[in-house]
Amino acid sequence: MTVKPQDPALIGRFVAGPKGGNLGRADSTPNVTVRPGAEIVVLLADVVPAPDEESLTVKSPALHGPLTVEKDSPDDPGCKCDDGSTVYAGHATVRDDLRPGTYALTVVSHHGQSTSTAQLKVAGEPVTSRRP
Repeated sequence: MTVKPQDPALIGRFVAGPKGGNLGRADSTPNVTVRPGAEIVVLLADVVPAPDEESLTVKSPALHGPLTVEKDSPDDPGCKCDDGSTVYAGHATVRDDLRPGTYALTVVSHHGQSTSTAQLKVAGEPVTSRRP
């Protein structure tokens, strides 16, 4: 019997952008700035995913808590990943008490063997959910 270790992660994209966007280059990190309190979608595309990881956890001081991104998520904006990547997606609300700045989004995949980081720029007035 031959035992082969899992290949390391090969993250092609790790981006975030406003919910409802398409997460293209112009409307996702690092090119987009989101407001405190905004809803965002986080997308990670792994060319060599671990075969038994259906979801991953994204952590960031910009979020209220850990975010689970999943395969076959309804939050996947239809990524045109024609390289065979497995897409993980999910959505969260940015904390509304953040000061302007850049915040790390960090995900650990391959059962703790691979760590990837993206940067989320936050600025502007907080989004409010109150309606007149």
